[in-house]
Amino acid sequence: MRFRVSLTLSFWLGCFMLAQSTLHKAAADDAASEAAIPDRQPDAPAAADLEGRTVEELEQQYADATPPEAVRMYLAILKGSRMGAGEGWFRDGESPYGWAWLADKHGVPADSGIAADQFLGPRPLFDRLDRDRDGRITPIDLDWSEGNPWVRYAYLANRMFRKIDPSGDGRLSREEWLAFFDKAAQGSEDVTSDTLRDLWLEGMTAGFLPGDEPTQERLLQGFFSGDVGSMQEGPAVGDPAPDFELETVGGDRRVRLSGLFGSKPIVLVFGNFTCGPFRSMYPDVERVRERFGDQAEFLAVYVREAHPTDGWQMQSNDRVGVAVAQPKTYAERQAVAQQCQARLKYGMPLLVDDAQDSVGHAYSGMPARLYVIDRTGRVAYKGGRGPFGFKAGEMEQALVMTLLDQSLPSGAPDAGPVSHAQPRVPLLSDEEAWAGLPEAEAQPRLPNWARGLAATLPHTTAAMLELDFACRTTPEFTPRERGLIRRAVASVNRSAYGLAYADAELRAAGLSESDLGALNSGDWPALSEQERRITAYAAQASLAARDLTDEQVAKLRADLGDDRLVGLVLLTAYANFQDRLVHALALPLESDGPLPPAEVRFQSPESTPGGSLVQQAARPELPAASGPDIPRPVWIDFNFDALQDRLEQQRDREARIDIPTWEEMIARLPTGLYNPNRPLRIRWSRLVIGRQPTIGPAWIKCLRVFGNEAHQDRAFEESVFWVVTRDLRCFYCMGHCEMLMEVGGLSRDQISDRTRRMADGNWSEFAPAERAAFAMASKMTRTPWAVSDADFEALVEALGRERAIDAIWWIARCQFMTKVSDTFQLQLERENVFEHFEPPAESAQSSSK
Repeated sequence: MRFRVSLTLSFWLGCFMLAQSTLHKAAADDAASEAAIPDRQPDAPAAADLEGRTVEELEQQYADATPPEAVRMYLAILKGSRMGAGEGWFRDGESPYGWAWLADKHGVPADSGIAADQFLGPRPLFDRLDRDRDGRITPIDLDWSEGNPWVRYAYLANRMFRKIDPSGDGRLSREEWLAFFDKAAQGSEDVTSDTLRDLWLEGMTAGFLPGDEPTQERLLQGFFSGDVGSMQEGPAVGDPAPDFELETVGGDRRVRLSGLFGSKPIVLVFGNFTCGPFRSMYPDVERVRERFGDQAEFLAVYVREAHPTDGWQMQSNDRVGVAVAQPKTYAERQAVAQQCQARLKYGMPLLVDDAQDSVGHAYSGMPARLYVIDRTGRVAYKGGRGPFGFKAGEMEQALVMTLLDQSLPSGAPDAGPVSHAQPRVPLLSDEEAWAGLPEAEAQPRLPNWARGLAATLPHTTAAMLELDFACRTTPEFTPRERGLIRRAVASVNRSAYGLAYADAELRAAGLSESDLGALNSGDWPALSEQERRITAYAAQASLAARDLTDEQVAKLRADLGDDRLVGLVLLTAYANFQDRLVHALALPLESDGPLPPAEVRFQSPESTPGGSLVQQAARPELPAASGPDIPRPVWIDFNFDALQDRLEQQRDREARIDIPTWEEMIARLPTGLYNPNRPLRIRWSRLVIGRQPTIGPAWIKCLRVFGNEAHQDRAFEESVFWVVTRDLRCFYCMGHCEMLMEVGGLSRDQISDRTRRMADGNWSEFAPAERAAFAMASKMTRTPWAVSDADFEALVEALGRERAIDAIWWIARCQFMTKVSDTFQLQLERENVFEHFEPPAESAQSSSK
């Protein structure tokens, strides 16, 4: 009988981070394998930014700021580092989970522990968190930092294991283990500590296996060529996971990451063949898969080689028969990936990154890295860079706590759909609501969002009812397609309200309860390929529309045509708008809901195609009283200057769809919406109205009516919108925010000062009302389901109830605009397209796009 012995966990040094190459597109011999190269993160320097710079110059440059990881690595090499744990960019993993989170969930003191009978989850989860197996989970069990002796011992164990693993596959058979004993014993019947020590440490230098230690010159060469790692840093914890679609090894199928969102967490495993530490540690990841493969998806991604024979070649690789040159084409990369799969015996799908390392750069996955992606598609755990940060045990504990979190009631980021029982605003009766709404021919049953908004925004509510009807009845899509789109959005936004409406439409379209159950599991074969694509689009756009690729949008465009594609985007955008209103106002499903679409024809002259012409009562001014500081999001990927660079890039961006000309649009334009003698220059508006002459104008009318009813300060509302664009990285809309601030009376210097302070996270000089609105904007954008009663009351205290509801409506509105802009990557206009722009009659001030 044979058995396997695996001595890995974390590791010591020996293998380096693989190539960053440049950000230029390399030629590939298989066009189908090519993918768009992600934009280089602006804070990540290029080789030309660092080469020749001295330690003193760089330390002075970053005296008041944290240097990017690539700068830290370059400085470490210059100062004599041999790439040890904790040096340069070799930092600890990141996760919202840890002892503080676990103790809080269990209600125990931070200096206490959690016994098995106190644990809220099943015993197998407890056992994986109790690392030292003493029957209690304590802080030391969850500490994977470099200062923990356990971690240091793990590095040593991995180094020793690699020295005695003759096949280099991360596993020792019984025969291999006994062969090592015979070598150590040297003919004796036993092994002493001295002989074991001498054998293990023979030839070791500076922590490297014999023959592997590089010179400083070799490290610098490797750094600038990309051989020791990507200069990009990958997504932060809480960020949407960059989407990708890659072929499996052998090319028999393609897998898109976003297609797996919604049902289970996902573990991403980055690695390559010539990284010795990765080979020795990978079997530990397989053990995690064996334990949790029914509760999580596992995907491996093969990335660029770290130690090819034409690069930093390792003698330790030669000794185990691992010798390959750096693949130059996708076909060559597939061939080496097949060798890697055969040697390491992958039990999970192995995907092959393209020849430009698009996915490896997007995640900074070279030479090895681990991620856990939660069910909503956001990063729940980001392991440190390999080799030192590749810790299968740390990843497993993060996965365990993600699974535990989603099983606990309410509030957890992965706990499924969130419903609301107690609304945060009074719900008028139908009779009370209709008494305040504009006069209508019929007065059907009103949804709860209309009853909740009617008291403070009656005219906006009327326009929303028209928009809702247009979206829910558009003949451009079948009821089944509309239901699938609504369901995909609601699943990402964790909206029980949205899911109820989606399922009602799907039932009406003929789906059975078993069909809906299959949809919940992500496996319903009756979906057509086109339905799968539009559903995947709606989910991805709701998570992070900026991560959509040119190829993905091009395929949808070929499937649907321009008009239907814009319709898909608008339905997705409207669902995101509605979900955020429902979550922020805690609106429950109607007692007799879901309700059918309310077909309402408002007869009052104040309801025109262009919006409300009746001047509404003024809102109170924004309070200026002092208040507590508001927590802000951590924005580390773009500073102000980098954001300005991205705005410039957006001005040069070629849109993914043809924008209708004014002449093409005017032919489909409803009377009274725009002055036909004043051509519209706003690309966003020309696109949505020109391609969707029913839904587009209905949305524009909503904006007009709200602007006339709420009369928000222009600088305030555009600053709130700016926060949303910053969280979503929607640079087209960010540019429009700056244009509209200028229209609102701010000078260029004032706009620059305001946006710089927001970008740098310095909110202390803003009024408490603004800070509260900024915080709500960020939370509604990132985790709308997590908006709490305390969040709402803080906004009401800062703004007053009426203006708080205005702000919530406006923030939800921003989600509508950005979905269109990011999907089509609209080219940002260079001139201020809002200057001298006048809507029909009410006021230029109340116009947006």
